[in-house]
Amino acid sequence: MSSQGVASAAPNVWGYDMIDDEPLPPDFHNLFVLIVLALLALWAAKVAHQLFLVLEMRSFLRRARPVTLEGMSLYAGDIQVLIRQHLNQILR
Repeated sequence: MSSQGVASAAPNVWGYDMIDDEPLPPDFHNLFVLIVLALLALWAAKVAHQLFLVLEMRSFLRRARPVTLEGMSLYAGDIQVLIRQHLNQILR
């Protein structure tokens, strides 16, 4: 039997011979593109949500008033010294 007889006897899947250059149907490409587009849309939605959260936080920080601690100005110099000492210890 010749090789042409074997090729014609191959099972036919979705109208294509399994030995042809194109073993998958064109519908598979459409499905693959749809999946890729769905993943891209999910990623874009995630990025848009994160951007919305950043903008919301930014507007909140613009409206927020600073916290005032009564009587803490007496210890401002001591706090700065402690901060410097702490940072120096971290850097060592």
